[in-house]
Amino acid sequence: MRSLLAGLIPTAVVTDTEYGPVVVPDDLHHGLVMLLHVAGHMVNGGGVGLRHLCDWAVYAGRSDVGSFRQELEHVGLWTFARQLTAVSTRYLGLPDRSWAGEWDGAFLCALIEDVLGAGNFGRREVGRSGALAASRTSLASVVAERTRRRFPVAENRLLLPLLVPAYLANFGYGVVTGRRKPVKPSTIAAGRERDELYRQFRLFEV
Repeated sequence: MRSLLAGLIPTAVVTDTEYGPVVVPDDLHHGLVMLLHVAGHMVNGGGVGLRHLCDWAVYAGRSDVGSFRQELEHVGLWTFARQLTAVSTRYLGLPDRSWAGEWDGAFLCALIEDVLGAGNFGRREVGRSGALAASRTSLASVVAERTRRRFPVAENRLLLPLLVPAYLANFGYGVVTGRRKPVKPSTIAAGRERDELYRQFRLFEV
């Protein structure tokens, strides 16, 4: 991936706009940046919103993504690119792209539902990132990670046990005062389903 992205600047092109010339990546590197951005939001956070999927649909509609198959396969993003294209064709009106292939309707439905549950024009479901993290590890590990994020000094293992109660108290106070919303058990269960869905992306498998 690092080797492929090394060509990002040398291959950039200048595009004229009403506000003046703008330097943008060529089609290959533009696609790579978009795929990495979308994948990062999905597997490491609260998910990717409809706006991101619309961006991909516009890109796939004007670019010959199929010509980048070799490069995308080499870094394990070809399957993901085809899946995003297929769901855009089914739900966003993107014309068929032969290189996208055929995908199970239930999978595409689950994927668009996941997109609609996230932010950026979606429902912004509460606790998505925490639920996804909890599905991959223990709840205690999630609390410890959030404590370190809230109190950087908690990186010290001796201080972490002392600061976890402070984090939980702060979280509980936020729930009581309405500044935070509690994470429902159903959201935790949905996190497990999301993790299983994301495994089908086969990200970075070569």
